[in-house]
Order: sequence, then C-alpha cells, then structure tokens
Amino acid sequence: MQMKDFVETQSGPIFTHPLLKLLATRLSVGILAKVELVLPPPLAGYQKAKIYVHLFEGEQEIDCKSEEWEDDLNAGLVDLGIRSIAIDVETDRFALALRSAFRKLENRVGDGYFSAVLVQFVAENEFRDHPDISETLKHIPHSPPHRGKNYDMYIEMVRDAIRGRGVELKDKLGYEVSQAVDILAGALGRYLDERFSLTRRRLLGLL
Repeated sequence: MQMKDFVETQSGPIFTHPLLKLLATRLSVGILAKVELVLPPPLAGYQKAKIYVHLFEGEQEIDCKSEEWEDDLNAGLVDLGIRSIAIDVETDRFALALRSAFRKLENRVGDGYFSAVLVQFVAENEFRDHPDISETLKHIPHSPPHRGKNYDMYIEMVRDAIRGRGVELKDKLGYEVSQAVDILAGALGRYLDERFSLTRRRLLGLL
C-alpha cells in the first residue's frame, strides 16, 4: 500500500472494528445478518448490554458473533443496514443509541439541567401523547428549566439527537415511516424509564 492510498477517497464507510469488517465482507456475498440485544437485569448494577449478530444463509443460521455493547459498534451495524431480530429488540437498541446521542449535551450542561431540558422538550412535543411515553411522563417529577441564552440551542441539540436516530431507522434500516416513529417513541420512552429509574423503583416497591 502506497502512502497516497491513505488519503484517497474510499467507497463506502471505513470500518475499524474487526466484527464490522467481517460483516461487511459477509454481506457483500449475500449473507444476511440480524442483531439481538441482551440487556442486564434492572437491579444488576452497571453492566454492559451484549450484542449478538446472527448470520443467515437463506433461512439457515450459519454463525453468531457476540460483543459487548459499544456505541461505535452499534453505529457501524446501523451503517451496514443490519436490523434487529424483532421490533422490541430494535426499540431497546435505539434506547441505548439515544443515550449515546444525548451524551454530548449531558456532558456540556450537567445531569440535572439536561434532564430538565429533555423532559421539557418531550412535554412540548407530540411524543408526549404516544402511549410508550405518556404514562412514563406521569411518574417523572419536573420543573421547567431556566431559559438562559443557550436554552434554544440545547433544545435543538435534543431535537437533533432524536431526529438523527429517526433518520437512521428510516433511511439506513429501511423501516416505513409509521414503524420508525413507533420504534423511536418506544426507544425514547425506555430511555426516560432508565434515566429516571422507573422500572427499578417499581421493582423495589417505591413507585
């Protein structure tokens, strides 16, 4: 490989994760792939989710690869157009993707203010009426955030993070608009549930 090759335009995404390199090769010869996600139990403390990628030749499963959840790995799987094995799994997967997408704003403004901005955005948006979110919102204490000079920018960052995941569902994974909206709303509801520990509180009899 010559030095000039390092700066030449590449066709398609450049993957550095070994699993993504393998999958790109397998997909190019007609192998199908589906993602399965195994989440840690709600009361297990901090543990990473596990990603399983099932490979199929026709209807026959021929291989399965597993890795711990990494945001970049999941982003690469999305870039490759690999869907989850079921809608419910896709919803959990995109809840984790939202967590990653929100991290930049959360780090910028802090945990408490980010939570207030996020809930304010959801409460003022059509998402509030979706059944996967409306019940969740009832159990989240909320005071409107201070609307300082950067407030509109922070709201826009929340909107862009959610919109970006919606575009991935429709354009990269090929879901119909109605399906993509339902998955996105469900993912946002599950993210809110995890962020405000609603399921944990229910299991402990605190909600």
